[in-house]
Amino acid sequence: MTASKTSAPVAPQWEPPLDEQALRLVFDRLRAWSPGTPLDLETVYDDLNEAIGNQPPPENGLLALIDRLRSHFATLSTIAVADPKYPPPTAVRPVIERGRRLLEEAVPAVDKQAVGLTRRLALATSDLAEGLLDACCIKDAD
Repeated sequence: MTASKTSAPVAPQWEPPLDEQALRLVFDRLRAWSPGTPLDLETVYDDLNEAIGNQPPPENGLLALIDRLRSHFATLSTIAVADPKYPPPTAVRPVIERGRRLLEEAVPAVDKQAVGLTRRLALATSDLAEGLLDACCIKDAD
């Protein structure tokens, strides 16, 4: 009488979502980055939608929205330039400069001009987030 051998099922080999070089880049940037507050892209997207969505931003919360957009942009630009070993991607450098100028701009007293500043801040923040996502510097909020 012979014993029959049953083999264990073979699981497919796991493949990482990024190649080794991209994973190392992400790992090195995460190790070098020490955030003051974690980046919440869902909140960033909500504020971007409020600023540049289908409706104009509400005038009664405009100052708070400008402050939040400035904070989002500052966080994203800090991520982009956090480690001198890994300079920001070439595509986002002009966006960082444009946004830094907007961070220094005073909030206009006229509501329509304040809405314009809000939208310019939102567009710069959106462009920077997109550039960092494309360069694997941050991960989307999926």
